[in-house]
Amino acid sequence: MPTTGYRYRNFVAGDAWDINGTLLDQDSNPLDLTNAFIVDSSGSAVETNATVTAVNPPSKGMINIKLSAATTATIAPGRYTDALRITRVGRTSTFRGSSIRCVARNAFA
Repeated sequence: MPTTGYRYRNFVAGDAWDINGTLLDQDSNPLDLTNAFIVDSSGSAVETNATVTAVNPPSKGMINIKLSAATTATIAPGRYTDALRITRVGRTSTFRGSSIRCVARNAFA
């Protein structure tokens, strides 16, 4: 079963989110993302607004997930579990990600 190497983090609603990580195969080796199609499938309201890209070189399995400040401003505080759908060589796999905690912006910041 594929796993992910990116970690649990806290993010503030209304800030731009930039998440980096490494996808690993069942043997804990970096997953080759050459010619892969990657889609965020977190199941939350933000899934269609996330931009997911493979970082060069794609053979190292590194990814970057970006969400705009406008998108995250609509996310209610709480804990979310990220997931990615990766299609490569005609096969689709779901990678369960880390927990992401969205916190409200401090009114006094």
